[in-house]
Amino acid sequence: MKILIADDMPETIVMLESLLSRSGHEVIAASNGKEALDILTSSDVSFVLTDWEMPVMNGKELVKAIRSLNLDRYIYIIILTAKSGKNEMIEGLEAGADDYVVKPFNTHELRVRIRAGERILDLEKKLAEQNLHLSDAKKQLEHALSIIQKDIDTAAALQNELLPPNNVQYGSYKFNWFLIPTKQLAGDIFNYYLLDDGKIVFFLLDVAGHGVSSSMLSFTLNNILAPYSTENAIFTRFDSGESSLLVSSPAMLFKKLNEHFFKSHDSMQYFTIIYGIIDPETDKIKLSRAGHTMPIILKNDGNVEFIDIKGSAIALLSETNFEEAEFTLSAGDRLILYSDGITECIRENDEVFGFDRFKDFLRDKRNINSPALLDEIKNAVIGFKHASEFEDDISALIIEKV
Repeated sequence: MKILIADDMPETIVMLESLLSRSGHEVIAASNGKEALDILTSSDVSFVLTDWEMPVMNGKELVKAIRSLNLDRYIYIIILTAKSGKNEMIEGLEAGADDYVVKPFNTHELRVRIRAGERILDLEKKLAEQNLHLSDAKKQLEHALSIIQKDIDTAAALQNELLPPNNVQYGSYKFNWFLIPTKQLAGDIFNYYLLDDGKIVFFLLDVAGHGVSSSMLSFTLNNILAPYSTENAIFTRFDSGESSLLVSSPAMLFKKLNEHFFKSHDSMQYFTIIYGIIDPETDKIKLSRAGHTMPIILKNDGNVEFIDIKGSAIALLSETNFEEAEFTLSAGDRLILYSDGITECIRENDEVFGFDRFKDFLRDKRNINSPALLDEIKNAVIGFKHASEFEDDISALIIEKV
């Protein structure tokens, strides 16, 4: 099948050409919407992958121009864009696009979506030749969607089972959390473990993107980061002299994670994470941050402190350094980890919830217990957006020194 790529980034065109050629497609490239439109009117191409932002004629303008043409065939259009907001998706689909894929995209997912487009084009051709079997096709589609939905429901149930018990206490540290996935399956995941030597490890991570591919990677990461997982051998080591498992420091763990996933991933997928270790004997907490939102310490006196340590997202860069913070919590202090779904929540007028609003909110609510505080955070974000469904996962984990 011939596929027309419209993108002003040469490296994106090269990557897509390589991917599509391996799947047996013939690729034609255009550097802007006008060039793509000229190609369409002088060829038999029926499939278009277009970027949103391009010079001369952007992706949205190209889609509208294609739909206004009086062609003898249907053009299937997929928009590839870094814009992940619901409003942008609606805008692109209303302009006439058939599908919408957010960058960075999973190559396997893109292949599947292209195959779905091929099936639709074949169906259009058959319907043009004979208007038959429409009812059967509809039933088959409904059956396929039903199977997909059942699979998603099953995966969502499995993902919920991976989450740790809520409102638990290890020594003098109490853990509470909440999670609101964006579309049943979440890219956010978190956990905490009490080790044999009494130390406590904890993490909260956010896989870029949404849907099945992001949730599958979060499944994998949750398993890898479990201290006693067989897959965790590269992140821990067994001390035969002490007969105990030694967990890597947060910064060292991130370094190994980045080496592992940057070399192995082929999906342009990355993730942000906060990982920490609590030593109850000294009450020292070691913590590193890889591209994630800044952790917050909510002091018992109401003071709010951000822990600003540097480190880029995992699998985004081949070489990067990760800083490590060391601190203690006093009785009544709380360490708050959260996803950017809270601080980057946007409502209809494009106003962002933001760090300052979150900081002031936490200061105002400092006197309520952690479970109630989490409920208040959820209600604040829902009230801010005036909706209970979000474009991004929303999660928070509170660790309180009692």
